[in-house]
Amino acid sequence: MMLSWICHRNLFHIGSEYDHAVEDIMDNLIKHTSESPVLDYYIEDTHLAETYDGQDITLYGHGVCTSTLPQQDCHDCIEYANSKMFKECTHGEGAQIQLMDCQLR
Repeated sequence: MMLSWICHRNLFHIGSEYDHAVEDIMDNLIKHTSESPVLDYYIEDTHLAETYDGQDITLYGHGVCTSTLPQQDCHDCIEYANSKMFKECTHGEGAQIQLMDCQLR
């Protein structure tokens, strides 16, 4: 059940370096959030920073599940949150989604 979401208005271009960096971060969040002992995983990627409007940027991601959620359920929740995020915030430069048992940003 989706409780809330928020999307950044600025959009990134499909196939851009930024697009690939976002995909990498989301893949890492899906894989590692449920593997974290506390079901809470944070990633900062400075290696994939690109020039944007004359400024270097760094991408951040965070996935967290309710601490009582079984590992597989956490994985499934984060994976579902990712799919809902891309549906609701298609190519937004930033997004956050809160489900009943997990949150992704």
